[in-house]
Amino acid sequence: MLTMQLRFRGLISLLLLSAFLVLVCSGAVLYITPQGRVANWTGWTLLGLTKQTWQAVHTSVALLFLLGAVFHLWLNWKTLWGYIKVKTRLAINCKWELLAALLITAATVLAAIYNVPPVSTLMDWNSRIKEYWERTAASVPAPVQHAEELTLRDLAAGLTIEIDDLKEKLAQMGIVVDSPDETLDQLARKHNISPRDLYAKITASFPEARWTGRGAGLGRGPGLGKGAGAGKRSADSEQAVPRQSGDGRGYRKGLGGAGAEKQ
Repeated sequence: MLTMQLRFRGLISLLLLSAFLVLVCSGAVLYITPQGRVANWTGWTLLGLTKQTWQAVHTSVALLFLLGAVFHLWLNWKTLWGYIKVKTRLAINCKWELLAALLITAATVLAAIYNVPPVSTLMDWNSRIKEYWERTAASVPAPVQHAEELTLRDLAAGLTIEIDDLKEKLAQMGIVVDSPDETLDQLARKHNISPRDLYAKITASFPEARWTGRGAGLGRGPGLGKGAGAGKRSADSEQAVPRQSGDGRGYRKGLGGAGAEKQ
């Protein structure tokens, strides 16, 4: 029983060490990653992993580290509590050291809150790295934010081209479209290219096309719009033109227009 307990303690200790090393690595990677919209648009990866995957690794391993720490405290509670009591008595003789430790911790937190050096310098470096990724993505800018979420149907409408013409051009490039409701991201992943490169191929095939945004907006999710027109009194009639109303539906932002006449 004692042997099994010692082995379990060793397992927890090694688990904490390995999880800590992974957290250091994933934290460093997330520090240098581009912003989410840039990463999605350019298909950014490091060691074959996307930003979302690195975030998933960091979050899941952080949870594993937390659970391991809880088990570590449970297994070593008596030893830890005895250590704390001894150190508490010693701390009375080390009150200046304790005060200094608390002040350093508080200063770090306040520096982050009020964005002052050295924390602000660290965050400035992070901003410069993200600006670098922004410049690399500017060669083929996205027509709208999160353009990778546009379906081919919405993209064709935004570029004022026919969806059948778009599918034909893509087929000539060896890019098979299963449905016009596929998003740029889905189609790009299926053919191992980035949404940016796919969009570049499309715009190169339709040099006259310009993004007008028709049929697509900037919000997230489907939207509903309502439109209404005020009734006018005709010059040769005493009856007013009935008020018009209608509903519109857009990919991201609702667009309303005149609809059926109300009875």
